Amino acid sequence: MDAFKKFSLKQGKDWRVRYNPRTAIPEAIIGGRTTRYGGSAEEAAAAFLSDNKDLLNVDFSQLRLAYKKEFMGTAHLNYQQFYKGLPVEFSYVRIHVDKDGAVSGYQAKFEPAISLSLIALISPDYAVSAALADLGHPLKIKKTSLVIFPDEAEGVLKLAWKILGRGKGSWVYYVDASNAKVLFKYDDLRYACPAF
Repeated sequence: MDAFKKFSLKQGKDWRVRYNPRTAIPEAIIGGRTTRYGGSAEEAAAAFLSDNKDLLNVDFSQLRLAYKKEFMGTAHLNYQQFYKGLPVEFSYVRIHVDKDGAVSGYQAKFEPAISLSLIALISPDYAVSAALADLGHPLKIKKTSLVIFPDEAEGVLKLAWKILGRGKGSWVYYVDASNAKVLFKYDDLRYACPAF
């Protein structure tokens, strides 16, 4: 809380913060505008993260710009978190920078203290077999990749195989890379609906 008080004293009292209950770092800071940062929107975002590192606890070296959209004079930057080259699934940092270089909003789901083995104990083929057994019907595999998966049920991070495949849907599976347990799955098939 002391870090947020310092932020509010520097940036104004209109800001509100919401903390992540598991990581205890801010997942949203909204309601105000910071002082102006120079340079591009990306440079302003980097300066904002650096200026507020005690509050945000975000390691900028772990972020890669996933996309940038500009709308009505505001640049919306979305960063994906990577740890030692592996994507951290569902982890992101979003920063909204206006045309003058002021930050008007921050949302994040960042994993601040990653400490896990990055050595898979099962092969990608074994992980695919586990996914197929769980699904119960054929699946044409499009891609397998190692990722870091936040297991919210257990409150820990796990190394997992992410499996993308088609077959009675567009399936995404996360299989624990240490024991072949299915951690999470969903059908990502998008349906087009007729206009009314």
